Amino acid sequence: MANRRIASEALRVVGLYADTDLEAFEDLLGGPGESDAMKHAMATAPASSTCGLVARGIWRRAGVKHKALYAPYVPASAIGSLWQIARETGAWETSPDYEIEPGDLLMLDVDKSNGHVSTVVTAEKLPNGWKLGTVDGGAQSAGGAQGVAARTHWLTRDGGGFTSSNSLGVTHRLTGVVSSARLASIQSTDPIWFWLVGLGALGTAAYVYRDELEDFVSRRF
Repeated sequence: MANRRIASEALRVVGLYADTDLEAFEDLLGGPGESDAMKHAMATAPASSTCGLVARGIWRRAGVKHKALYAPYVPASAIGSLWQIARETGAWETSPDYEIEPGDLLMLDVDKSNGHVSTVVTAEKLPNGWKLGTVDGGAQSAGGAQGVAARTHWLTRDGGGFTSSNSLGVTHRLTGVVSSARLASIQSTDPIWFWLVGLGALGTAAYVYRDELEDFVSRRF
């Protein structure tokens, strides 16, 4: 079953760039209790890609509850932490027959220095692979700032796996996919989670689903 919340949160941040709304971009990247200085460094560090940080931020906003997402950030650990969560929750998938769904996370050449991750928002199965609409961190604005963009990825069967080519002409080898349906086992759908998170009562990120929070308050107070 597709994880619509992750896909929805991914779509919400398309077009967000450090040079047009730095504070919002920092808030997306920065985890709970992250210092302002670290958030700024994450958003503006030269010659670094924010693809893993953006994916982590999307997972947090979608309610994925794992300590790796809410601990103070360790530089260069973003993609590794996503892989850790996937393996610990049984969400890591490497079968070429896996049916990709919206909300899933593509992990591309993540064992190499040019590794990349993309959140799937649409999935179309083709005779020899997949056409996927994705949301990607690590995009660059005209001024060279980091941000989030919509992309298309074509996965083509190649031996026992897939080669990925995106709408910019960049190619990678698919390392594996994080099944968002399996992440649902540690994903909150209770508005009180987001309310407590927003208040900092759990020492986590300051993000609230406003409509759900208002509904929660109206029913209980």
